[in-house]
Amino acid sequence: MKKHADPGMDEVRAARMEVSERYGHNIDRMLADHVKQQENYANRLVTLKPAHGRRRSSHRAAKKQAALAG
Repeated sequence: MKKHADPGMDEVRAARMEVSERYGHNIDRMLADHVKQQENYANRLVTLKPAHGRRRSSHRAAKKQAALAG
């Protein structure tokens, strides 16, 4: 029993059910198809490089945390 109506969540649940039905509610079939689609459209996938300087700031944060810990 729902306490509050949430049209947005109802829409998400309906879409999720539609996708699940498309694959006979079989997660293995769905994942296999997604892997196949990634292979078919690999040229469209984007791999982002780390932003300049991010590694250093992360390194500094890790160093600071290590210094505080011991």
